[in-house]
Amino acid sequence: MKEQQSIPVGAEATIMIRSGGDLRVLAHAEPVVVALSREPFSLSAPAPNTAEVNGEGDLEVRVPDDARVTISACGGDGRIRDLTGAVRVEQCGGDLGLRQLGAVTVGNVGGDVRVRGLTGPLSIGNTGGDVSLSLAFLPGTEYTVSAGGDIRCNLVTGTSATITAHCGGDISVNARDVRSVDRGAEHLILVGEGDGLVTLNAGGDVVIRDADAESDSIDDLAGSIEALVSRQLSGGMRHVTAVLEKSGLTIQRSLEEASRKVAEAERRAEA
Repeated sequence: MKEQQSIPVGAEATIMIRSGGDLRVLAHAEPVVVALSREPFSLSAPAPNTAEVNGEGDLEVRVPDDARVTISACGGDGRIRDLTGAVRVEQCGGDLGLRQLGAVTVGNVGGDVRVRGLTGPLSIGNTGGDVSLSLAFLPGTEYTVSAGGDIRCNLVTGTSATITAHCGGDISVNARDVRSVDRGAEHLILVGEGDGLVTLNAGGDVVIRDADAESDSIDDLAGSIEALVSRQLSGGMRHVTAVLEKSGLTIQRSLEEASRKVAEAERRAEA
C-alpha cells in the first residue's frame, strides 16, 4: 500500500524532486503537493512556497499546474505531464516522457526521450537513446535537441520553423510544405515560414515527417498486432479443441474397454 504525504503551497511554487526509481509527476487543481510511494520518502518545505520530495524508490508527485518543477535525479523512467510552469530535469537514468508542458530543460537522459505538446522552449542536452518530438514549433521559440541515437521529428499541422540538423547517419524528410537544403554535414529544413528555431544533433539518423504519418504508422502497427493476436488465439483454440477431442476419444475408448472387461468377468462367473 502506498504511503501518502501532502504539504500546501501557493501560486507558482517551486518543487524539487529526487527519485531513486521511476518517477511520475502530474498536475492537479489543488494548491497542495501530494507525494505517494510504497518505499521510504520524505516531503518537506525548506523555504516559503517551496516543497522538496526525496524518495528511495518509485515515486508519484502531484503538483499545482503552475508549479515550477526541478528534478535533480530520477533513477528509473520519468513521466511528466500537464504543467504550465517551467520544468527542469537534470538527470534521468531511464526513459523520459514529457507531455503537455511549458518551457522544458533536460540535462542527461540514459534512455529515450519522447516529447509531445509544448507551449515553451525546449533544450535537451544529452540523450543516450532516441528522441521523438511531436510539436507545433512556435514562432520566435528555440528548440535544441541532442541525442546519441536517432531523432524523429513529427510536424504538427501549422508548424513554422527553421530546422538545422546534424547527424551521424542519414536524414529523411517527408512532410508537406517543407524545403530542404543539404550543406554537407549540415542540413537546413524550412517548414512553412520558418518562424521557430530548431537545432537537432543526432549520433544516428534524423527523420522529419508529418505527425499524421506517425498516426498512420501506429494504426498500421495496431492492426498488425491485432491480426497477430487473432492468429495466435485462433491457433491456440484449434490446439485446445484438438486436445479436447483427443481426450474425449481416449475417455470413450477407456469406457468401452472397461465395459468389455466387465462383460468377460460376468461370463466367467456364470461358467
